[in-house]
Amino acid sequence: MADLLFDAVERAQLSDLFDELGPEAPTLLEQWTARDLAAHLVLRERDYLAGPGLVLPGVWGRFAERRRRALALRDFAGLIATIRSGPPPGFFRIGWVRRIPNLIEFFVHHEDVRRANGRGPRTNEHAMDEALWRNVSRAPWFLARRLRGAGLELQWAGAASTTT
Repeated sequence: MADLLFDAVERAQLSDLFDELGPEAPTLLEQWTARDLAAHLVLRERDYLAGPGLVLPGVWGRFAERRRRALALRDFAGLIATIRSGPPPGFFRIGWVRRIPNLIEFFVHHEDVRRANGRGPRTNEHAMDEALWRNVSRAPWFLARRLRGAGLELQWAGAASTTT
């Protein structure tokens, strides 16, 4: 249960980094700025109509991208305030959603912004590393869903844990 709040820590730290770097900061996501990523995060949690398009291809995906682009036109400080306010009532506040997909989403996107702006890897609390490892080792198929012609092997650096 302790890892339930790790998503909140990542959300707050990413929001602080957005505030520090500004809307035009690069990310590791090709052609996306911090503004684009912030719009993605707001859409994911708050647009129940377009949100499924983030994982569903075709017409749903195109619809979600149009909605994300429209969100990106909004005031950056407002987008960050929305992210910082936490998940809205409903699905994204459910415990397992916070522990698994929310934690992964905010951790990965935090790294997308950090590393694109010259920040090196972080040293996490051991409990955070355990929570992340538990999440990725339970569903490596999900992480590899867009890989074609390649495998995926995950290893916890400094530990003997590996999964494929």
